[in-house]
Amino acid sequence: MSAIARYRSLARLVSGSILVLWCSGCLVMPIHHSKNMRSLSAEAPPKQVDLSFVKIGETSRDQVLERLGWIDTRVADPSFFLGRWADNSWGLAWEGASYFTAAGGYNQIWKAHNVVIDFDGNAIVSGITAFPDKSMLATLAARLRPASGTLSIFPHQPLFPWNTSLIWDTNRMRAT
Repeated sequence: MSAIARYRSLARLVSGSILVLWCSGCLVMPIHHSKNMRSLSAEAPPKQVDLSFVKIGETSRDQVLERLGWIDTRVADPSFFLGRWADNSWGLAWEGASYFTAAGGYNQIWKAHNVVIDFDGNAIVSGITAFPDKSMLATLAARLRPASGTLSIFPHQPLFPWNTSLIWDTNRMRAT
C-alpha cells in the first residue's frame, strides 16, 4: 500500500469518526400538559383536590368520606381518615442517538400527596395534616398505635408481628 493510500485511509477514518461524534447526541426537554390525577380508587378523579370544605369542629366523617372517597386508602381506624393521591402536569421528552442507533421516549413526572384528617369521639374533624411521603411513618405511627402498644393498620392484625430483638443478635454474629 502506498503512502498516499495510507493517508487517504487515515483521512477517511478521522473524518468518519468526527462525523459519528458530530451526529451523536442527546436531548431532554420538559413538556407541560394538562393536569392528570390518580388514586388507589377506581372512581374518576376530579380536576383538583378541594380540602377547603373541611372545617375543624364542623365537618363530619361522613361528609369527608363522601367528598374525598376517591382518595381514601381504606385504613380501618375510625379516629382518622388517610387520603393519598398523585398528580402530574409535566413530563420529560428525551432522545439519544449515535451513529447506528437512536432511542427516545416520554416520562411523566408524578407527585404524591398525603393527608390525614383526625376525628374526635363524635366523628367530627379535630385536625388536618398534609405531609410528604418521607414522613409517612412518623405521621402515622402515633395514630396507628393502640393502647396495647402494637402498630396496627388492619383490625386485630399487628403490622410487625415478630419480635425484632430475635432477628439480629450481634453477639452471635461474631466470627469464631
